[in-house]
Amino acid sequence: MKKEDANPLAGPIQEQRQPMQQKHIDRPLSALELQRLKSFIKGSPHAMGFHKVIGFMVGLCSAPTIIMPSTWFPVLLGELVFESEEEVQTINSFFLRLYNQINISLIDGLRALPSASLNDEELADWCGGYLDAVDLDDVWKSDKASISPLMPFGVLSGIVSLIGQEGRDGKVIEDDSEYRAQARKALPGWVDEIYEIWTQWRRKQMASQKPITAPKIRRNDPCPCGSGGKFKKCCGR
Repeated sequence: MKKEDANPLAGPIQEQRQPMQQKHIDRPLSALELQRLKSFIKGSPHAMGFHKVIGFMVGLCSAPTIIMPSTWFPVLLGELVFESEEEVQTINSFFLRLYNQINISLIDGLRALPSASLNDEELADWCGGYLDAVDLDDVWKSDKASISPLMPFGVLSGIVSLIGQEGRDGKVIEDDSEYRAQARKALPGWVDEIYEIWTQWRRKQMASQKPITAPKIRRNDPCPCGSGGKFKKCCGR
């Protein structure tokens, strides 16, 4: 098996050695497990394609808010019917482990950038998946400043068409190949910058939150356990 086949991001993330005691869900997919996941995706007409899955998960990990698996699994798999409960658990575990691997790589500064080896169709899927993740986050969607950085994703995914629009030179665009080439070149930088922007945003949000303190209970107050007795004669003892 080629080296790039063992890499879930076809280039951007290298498999990392994990401590033996690390939880199963944090263990990167092996080459065999990754191939099994790819085969499952390929044989599932309602599920996202593999490159779209990667872009989708990079978007999820870059989002300003935490999007729970219960929200993104239906988007990822569509109206998919599993053959058995064992298959449900196995495939869900594979997706969660892939998600965690991408998230760890982003945190460690390795960056889950789209590989330069992707062809136009594969890159369109990657960008489309990323934008699907954006659509799941209300904070992201409502932030007007984030629209401009997402333009390369829209152009490369095919969601945004530049044909017929006015270019920077004031002429109507009839051939957008030059713009698409520029968007492809700029995309890794935008992925990296967007991740940093929302990481800083999350840190500020956490810093601004006031710690939650429990109200002080006096000895003669009713016990909070609901027994009806005084605190000093109940839990306060």
